[in-house]
Amino acid sequence: MIIALFFTFAAIAASAACHPVEGERITSRDLAAADSRLSSLPETAELGFAPVPGMRRMVHAIELSRLAARFGVPSDGFSDLCFERPVHPLDPGELVSAMQSALGIASAHIETVDLMRYPVPAGTIEFPRTGLTTPPPASPKIAVLWRGHILTASGRRFPIWARVKIEATVNRPVAVVDLRPGVELKAGQVRIEASTGFPDGPSAGNAVEDLIGRMLVRSVQAGAVIPPSAFALRSKEAAGDVARGDRVTVSVQEGGAHLQFEARSEAPGKLGQTIPVRNITSGKTFMAQVSGKGKVSVGDTLRP
Repeated sequence: MIIALFFTFAAIAASAACHPVEGERITSRDLAAADSRLSSLPETAELGFAPVPGMRRMVHAIELSRLAARFGVPSDGFSDLCFERPVHPLDPGELVSAMQSALGIASAHIETVDLMRYPVPAGTIEFPRTGLTTPPPASPKIAVLWRGHILTASGRRFPIWARVKIEATVNRPVAVVDLRPGVELKAGQVRIEASTGFPDGPSAGNAVEDLIGRMLVRSVQAGAVIPPSAFALRSKEAAGDVARGDRVTVSVQEGGAHLQFEARSEAPGKLGQTIPVRNITSGKTFMAQVSGKGKVSVGDTLRP
């Protein structure tokens, strides 16, 4: 009795062996790799959609017989076949490499504190800078969330995330005197200091000369670092992707939820810059990043 059960379980395990599928559909190539009798199927033959990554699809013998008969292939004696999309755990080293590439800061040190535990399909790991949240000013060394994705060969994006600590040597503008919004910066009012900290966004410039003529959208006290979000366009420049007073579409992304609403910009801004905008309905002002012509986006740490 025990021996019979052993062979029964062994047969079940053998039948559960699955054949890998890389694409979005089960093609004649996948079928031929699973059963050589199907190698004469034309390249255009397909069985349908492949399973989602991490799942399996059983193709019964009757389905295989019908497909073979349709193309004049002997259709007797097929067995059920199992297909699956291969997945693997995320590699912290590969994540850090992709993050380093996205930051573009050679001195940056990235420590992975936590990461998504679900297995992922094969593909290119991408962590766009827009997916990186910013730590609060009072706690610049805490771990922050960075959302990315796996870009598969078929062009699909499989979302991933990690919590990281980031430190880098960055040049930051520091106010020499108290600065008021709406007034052009002059020589002697700002200096550049190199420091180690979180690379909190595109800098306004790496030299004092890059800052002269800039305007701020809020006050900055003497001795304080001027954050990138405080800078508006140069007063002599034409408005970029968003002009002051423009009606803009705000996109808020949190996990799988996506929200859009209308707001009005309180300052001009170019693509990638962070500007203040006002919710037309509530009248509340908040910071958002310019993501296109007449469009801004809000990260998970900001709430309008």
